Amino acid sequence: MSAARLRLWCRGVVQGVGFRPLVHRLAAELQLVGVVENVAGAVRLELQGERRSLELLVRRLPQELQPPGALEPLAPKWLPPLVPAPPGLRIAAASAQPLGAALLAPSLVADLAPCPTCLAELHDPANRRHRYPFISCSQCGPRYSIATAEPFARAHTSLAAFPLCPACRAEFEDPEDRRFHAETSGCAACGPRLRLLDAAGQPWGAGDPLAAAVALLRSGGILALQGVGGFQLLVNAADGAAVGRLRTRKRRPHKPFALLVDDPQRLAPLLTPTPAEHAALTDAAAPIVLLPCRDDRHSAVFPGVAPAAPALGVMLPASPLHLLLALHLVLHTLLGRLADRIGEVFLARVQVIGAGPVKVSVVQILQRDHDAILAGLQRLPLVAAGHVHQHVHSAETHRGGQHGPARRFDVAEVHAADQQVARRKLGLQ
Repeated sequence: MSAARLRLWCRGVVQGVGFRPLVHRLAAELQLVGVVENVAGAVRLELQGERRSLELLVRRLPQELQPPGALEPLAPKWLPPLVPAPPGLRIAAASAQPLGAALLAPSLVADLAPCPTCLAELHDPANRRHRYPFISCSQCGPRYSIATAEPFARAHTSLAAFPLCPACRAEFEDPEDRRFHAETSGCAACGPRLRLLDAAGQPWGAGDPLAAAVALLRSGGILALQGVGGFQLLVNAADGAAVGRLRTRKRRPHKPFALLVDDPQRLAPLLTPTPAEHAALTDAAAPIVLLPCRDDRHSAVFPGVAPAAPALGVMLPASPLHLLLALHLVLHTLLGRLADRIGEVFLARVQVIGAGPVKVSVVQILQRDHDAILAGLQRLPLVAAGHVHQHVHSAETHRGGQHGPARRFDVAEVHAADQQVARRKLGLQ
């Protein structure tokens, strides 16, 4: 038996996907010691143990990393073992490096829609994260949109202002827990909370902000939702008058809006997604998928949403907050982006929406993160700022077809916007 030391730079989509916990698990199983460290643009492995065990780890990593993670070809470097050997296994993150003017983080995954396990916890009354709108784990949750620097680490995100409570800290440090080194972890005791503000930026409504927001939507109001990737405007899609007011505010008289639904089956009378389209809808990137609609019958059910369009843009909830809103509303919710034109200034802070309230979370959104749009007819993905093209799959891809490289739009650095800019964007001036 011969001891060796392995230095391995792992590039690809390896941050925010549970890659370091995976390496830790494999290294512990193979009785290796050393460090697994997030660095700018990569994950650095410096591990020591039996040469055969190290070689086995190199072979298993690409096999066991699950989507949306992705590894580029590995180039192991073999070094003499350290004497004495490192005392154990350690997960680390290098010091922060600013993202720069282009806000690029090539190894960091885009924001991920809630995973099935988090959804089960969200709906479990006995779970301490029951109905917590920011539930996440190492496999889902905000990633790119909250990053302040590379490499990915809680201290390098807007969640740095929310220290973990003892219960969450115990999960974070437990190698057997599914939230082991889950940088976006949190709960109602230590994580972000919801606020509902009126046009003057003052608390609006009494009691639960979520219930008040749902009541607003049911009454025909417009809701500005600060989710994990930016602001979105929502109204009840079945309320033609509310849709019309949103079109007036947005100065968008004809361009189709998209529908947010908690379950595609709610649209069964109007459209039936193919298996490939259903797979695209349920992708972790939560894209908007254009689905052909029978005989323009959607105009009667959702007046004004997509006038005379042969298809509806449909998306499933991109976050637990979106899901809770959709579930409470029961009806289909209309999703319209506040800054939806490429090159339009993104409003990082909005205080004014005319007479309607603004619903915001206290997580600071730092990167503009457009929705990905998958065309159900042409199957060509449009990947906008904040999305990593490896993780936005068109329906054609699921059918074994090919498509060209996804388009990526450059983004400008995000700045806060004053009330006059907000009013102008919303058509109030």
